[in-house]
Order: sequence, then C-alpha cells, then structure tokens
Amino acid sequence: KVQRQFKVYDSYMFRFCIKEIGNAIWDGKEKIWRLPYNKYVLNELSILGCTFPNFFDKYIEKTAISVPEPKQPLPLKAKPYSYQTDGYALACDMMGIFPDSEKKSPGYGLEFEMGCGKTLTSIAVLGRAYLNGLVEKALILAPKSILGVWTEELNKFADFAVKSVVIDGKNKAEKLKKLDELSNYKDCLKVAIVNYESMYRLEDELLEWNPNFLICDESTKIKSPDGKASIAASHIAAVADYRMILTGTPVQNNPLDLFGQYRVISPEVFGYDYDKFRDKYSVQEWCGTHYRTSAWLNMKELIDKAHSVAYRVTKDDALDLPEETDVAIPIQLEKDAIKAYESVLEGELKLSKSNTVSIKSILTKFLRLQQITGGFIKGDKAAKYINVSNSKLNTLEELVETLISQNQKVVIMAKFTAEIDAICKMLKKKKIETAVITGKTKDRNAERIKFQTNPDCKVFVGQIQATSMGITLTAASTMIFYSLTFNYADYIQAKARIHRIGQTNKCTYIHLLAKDTIDEYILNALKKQKGFSKCSSRNIKNKKRIMN
Repeated sequence: KVQRQFKVYDSYMFRFCIKEIGNAIWDGKEKIWRLPYNKYVLNELSILGCTFPNFFDKYIEKTAISVPEPKQPLPLKAKPYSYQTDGYALACDMMGIFPDSEKKSPGYGLEFEMGCGKTLTSIAVLGRAYLNGLVEKALILAPKSILGVWTEELNKFADFAVKSVVIDGKNKAEKLKKLDELSNYKDCLKVAIVNYESMYRLEDELLEWNPNFLICDESTKIKSPDGKASIAASHIAAVADYRMILTGTPVQNNPLDLFGQYRVISPEVFGYDYDKFRDKYSVQEWCGTHYRTSAWLNMKELIDKAHSVAYRVTKDDALDLPEETDVAIPIQLEKDAIKAYESVLEGELKLSKSNTVSIKSILTKFLRLQQITGGFIKGDKAAKYINVSNSKLNTLEELVETLISQNQKVVIMAKFTAEIDAICKMLKKKKIETAVITGKTKDRNAERIKFQTNPDCKVFVGQIQATSMGITLTAASTMIFYSLTFNYADYIQAKARIHRIGQTNKCTYIHLLAKDTIDEYILNALKKQKGFSKCSSRNIKNKKRIMN
C-alpha cells in the first residue's frame, strides 16, 4: 500500500497472463511481478485466482449476471432460496425450457458449493421440462455414495409425477432388468439413476434407452477427457436434448479439467478437439518422457466462456441461506450388514460357532445397532471389532475428496473408536494430514492448534464425547457426523465447535445415515431436542419402525 504496488508471488504458471494485464515488471532478484496498485489490476489478478488478504475482499468486483424472471414457477414441494430460483430461471431460459424461450445452449451448469442445494435446483429444472412436455426419460449420473440422495430428494420435493430407480445389482442382467421395469411406467417422468462406473459398462443399453435429459452430478468425475466415464457421458449427452452438470468445484487440479465436463454441456463452448483446447489455454513443455503444463494462457477468455453457460454460487453468495444448514445423506448398507442388523433386532447375532453378540437389554440393542451402521461390531468373546460394512466409509472418502478439492477444511465427528481408527487409516492411505482428538489424546490443544493454523492439515477427526466442549475448530465450516450420540447436549456442543466466534462462513452439517436404521431414529430424536431419556423404547422394539 505504501509503495503503491502489488507484489505477486508464485506466479510462474501465470506469467503470460500477468503480462497481458499491462505495466507488469518482473523483479528477477525477488522472483516476483510488480504491478500498479489499482482496482483494475486487483480484479484482473483475482480472475487469475490470486489469493489476497481479507482487506481486499470489498474491492473485488463480482461478475454481474443478468437473471431473467422465471416465466413459470418451480415445481417443488419446498420453498426455494432466491439463488436457487435464479439458477432455475437461468437454466430454463438458456436451454429453451420456458415457453417462447430461445434455446441458446443444449446444456447448463449449476456450480453450487456444497450445502447450497444444487440437487433441489436441478430437480426443479427437470420437472419444468417434463411438465412442458419436453422430456419423458431422464438419466442421472452420480457417484455411488450419493445415488440414494437422488431417490429421496425426488420423492420428497418433486411436485410432479416421477418414478426414479437406482440401476444397481450384482450383474449386468439385474441392472438391465431394473431399466426395463422402469420403462413400463406410464404418465410420469421416468428417471434412471446410475453410478459412473456402471454407466460406461452400460453405455450401449443406455443409448438405446434414449434419455431426453442428462444430469451429471459431481461432474468432476468426468473431467478426464480420455477417461471411460467421460467418453461414455459425452456419447449419451449427444443424444439427450437437455444436459446439466452439477459440481461445487469444476476445476480440481487445473483449468484443463473443464473440457471433459463442458463437452457434456455443449461441445460448442470449448470445441470438439481436446488438443486444440489444451494448446489454446496452456503452454506444454516436453520433459523427456511426457509433456507437462509450464504456463497458462488466455485465462480470462476461458473463464468468460465457462461462465456463459453456468451459474456459480458460494455460501457467501447465498445471502438467504441460513447460518447453519443440515444435510442428510442416506447410506445403503450391504446385504450382509443388513442381515447382521436384523439379527441384532431379533436378539442375537452369531459371528462364528464360538462367538456371538448377545442382547441383554434395550440399551445394548441401541449400541449394537449403531455399531453395525458404522461398520463394526464386537462379539462377547472377541477382543477386537469385526468389520461388517464399508458403506459409510466409502461415502465419507468421496465427501472428503470433494471438500478438499474445494480448498475447504473439514471436521469429522464419530462416536466409536473403531470408526475413528478406520477413518484415520483411510485418510493416512490418501496422504491427507489429520488432527485427531479422542478420549485417549493427551495433548488436545496441540491437535487443535495444528488444525486451526496449519494450512496443510485439512481434516480434524474427533470423538464426539471428547470433543464436544471447549475446543474451537473454526478453520472449517463443514462438519460430517459419521455417527451420532443419543445425548442432545453433546450433539449441540459438537456442532458449536465450528459455529462460534471467529467463524466467518456459513456452516454445513452433513449426517451419514444408514437407510431404515437406528441412525434415522436418533437424528429425528435429536431434531426434536430429545435426549436418550425421552426416546421411546417401544418404538425401537418395533421392527417396522426401524426396518420398514
């Protein structure tokens, strides 16, 4: 500020883009660029992704978007937030879904940060296309861990006739049977929900099914232009009249990530040829065995093109989003885990000929049921926990990867030590630096400081009972509950670790809930501000209440 200059560090990859700003001087001694201190330069640097001290936030201009008025209401059973209505209006207008709207693009992107409700917005767009007689079949591609979210959200919020089916099974024949059965439904929108790995194996059959509308959720799964899933998705997009991508962060590694995703929206945006796209926006350098990117080019043009067919929303932009948002992600347990769960409901689970899990009281039943949904259980004669399910852990892994790709830190809360051990093992395998507090942690303050101050420490794992009070974790604004406690006070105190003085962002709480299990019962009880003492044991004993 005194020298009236910006000093730009770590800028080698953007050297050509910085030159284009004008009046840029390279200081070879300090290895920095010096640029004039003014608002124009500030905004040009922000477009390139420069990180500024918070002081500059108020001076950075955000791209103004002209949002059309929605010509038709959102077909939802819930009241949307204003930015969701804007996303709906922009998508329907751009794709020509509204009556008398010109079709400017066959596709559109909703780039909403996690917790902002991109699923609900896309359901509204999909429903409007159906109600206007434009589509009969829709295909939703999503990671395996969130397939169940789509069926629940459609059933809960769609204010139009819809039948959705997750196309899964042990083999291809089982999956195709479900697809055939879905085709037999009449007088409703037929929605097939498929995970990316199954999708490219079913490409021919899905092309024959001929969906009118394609949605790619968490579209960074198709960012690699040569990947099987990306190629198959582009083939299906070519036959779909309408396409959407949903993602919190379209660029995970570098700007070239956009090509595979925007190929689904419309190949007209960045062309059909990846090599031409790469050469236009980057400088490639031969390293003896392969090419690597040595610099970026034409970044402003690339960003303008990306924004021309997409709507970006962060939590900061979502002005009417509550300070705290709760999200429930349903988890489908494996068949063996369901059998173990049912056995505990009946009163005894046999782990082997000599080792059983006996249920002596309702309290024990509560505990055993919850252990199974978390993936582990210990028999009467066993010293160690036995792994019975990986469903929650796999979902957690995908969530953590997504959040870290958005440059976010995350807090994970769990009840049982076996769960925490498995979570930490998974994070270590992925080389994600972690801070951990359990009942056995001696220096809790050191772990807290590590998470709060070390930019490389991306994840905090805490045992609810040991972390629910006296610890500040405001470096994160997202908390994932891997499992829950019956104690309402512990639950509220755990949530308050990130939502407290020092927090500058809106907070999102993600709950991983095994479907049709005690997980759902506990969360409902907590929502009604009931502790364990107020829970009805009669309801827990009723198998229909738990396993319906």
